[in-house]
Amino acid sequence: MKKILLIILAIIILIALAGIYKFNFTNDDIYVMDNGGKVMMIDDVTEEAVRGVAEEVLIALNNNNVESFKKLVHPNKGVRFSSDGVIMIQNDKKYTPSEIGKLIETNEVVLWGYADGSGRSINETFSEYIKQYSRVNYLKASEISYNIQIRSNGANTISNIRDVYKNNQFMSYHYPYTSTYKNNTGEEVIQPMSWTTLNLIFEEYDREYYLIGIVKDNWTI
Repeated sequence: MKKILLIILAIIILIALAGIYKFNFTNDDIYVMDNGGKVMMIDDVTEEAVRGVAEEVLIALNNNNVESFKKLVHPNKGVRFSSDGVIMIQNDKKYTPSEIGKLIETNEVVLWGYADGSGRSINETFSEYIKQYSRVNYLKASEISYNIQIRSNGANTISNIRDVYKNNQFMSYHYPYTSTYKNNTGEEVIQPMSWTTLNLIFEEYDREYYLIGIVKDNWTI
């Protein structure tokens, strides 16, 4: 029965990826071979695809290249911007590629939310707002994981990423600290509350993975 289910699954995947991969069965596992002759398991193929798109997103953000970023956003669902690990579905801003285009064209100032601690209103244009993602080079993060959320031990909130994005693939880019300070003896000490994690969430559409969520997780007051 197990083999029959695997065969049915393979046929469905084969239809979806017709002409791109060759399939093989070994000890109840499903393997694929791409056009370059590289053999991988199905899960590895998905991870490789998601990692590749995630890197494109980070490169676009690092270069403040809105046009490149916009092309990586889900055409229909758009992308939700969450400022910490607790996603506020009703309050977090969410934009499709076309809506992002209009924001850029009109240079509209958006109320994105309120600063942690001070409660200051965050009123910025789209171009100004996304600069926060390039202040740290997440491509060179200390820890990078696929479908495993990374948070520092000092996290003082309970993240709901998996509640909101239950069946989606994501990449997590984590720095245990981003700043240091000198103690009374002049020794350089890590500031543990300066940790940061950028989570990029993706969904498959038309055989490609697109960005549907950006969650910038960090210590909050």
